[in-house]
Amino acid sequence: MKKVFLFALTVLISARLQAGPDPRSSADTSGLARLQTEWVAAANAKDSARLAALYAENAVLMPPNAAMAKGRPAIQAVWQGMMDENARDIALTSIDRSVCGDLGYEAGTYTLNMGAPGGPVASDKGKYLMTVRRGPGGKWLIQNDIFNSDLPCPGSGK
Repeated sequence: MKKVFLFALTVLISARLQAGPDPRSSADTSGLARLQTEWVAAANAKDSARLAALYAENAVLMPPNAAMAKGRPAIQAVWQGMMDENARDIALTSIDRSVCGDLGYEAGTYTLNMGAPGGPVASDKGKYLMTVRRGPGGKWLIQNDIFNSDLPCPGSGK
C-alpha cells in the first residue's frame, strides 16, 4: 500500500511540474500589484478607512513595537495613529510575490517620512511581509501584515 501511495504521489507531482505554471498566476500577481498600488494611494491620502478596507474582516496587522491589531476596526485605528503622527511619502517596493489558488504573499521594503510639515523629518525604512486571500468577488484582501524597521530604536545606542 505504501508503494502505491508513493507512486501516485510521484505521478501527481510529475504531472504538476510538467503542466508548468498556473495560467492564472500572472493575472493573480498583477492583482497583488494593484492591491499594493491601492494600499500606497490610500496611505498617502491619509484615508485610514480606505486602507482598512483592503484587509480581510479578520485580518491581523503586526506593527513594530506594538501589540497586534486584529480585525478591520483595530487595523484602521493603527493606521489612523500613524497618520496622526504625519506619516507621509510612503513607498513600497515588492521584492517577491506569489499566488497559489486563493492564497498569496508579497514581501518587500518600505520607506516613509514622519513629522509635522515644516518641522523636523524622521525617515524610516524597513521590510514587510503580507499574506493575502481572495475574498468575495475575487478581490484580493490582506490577511496578515507585518513590518519592521531596518533602523535601530531611538536611544538604543546602536
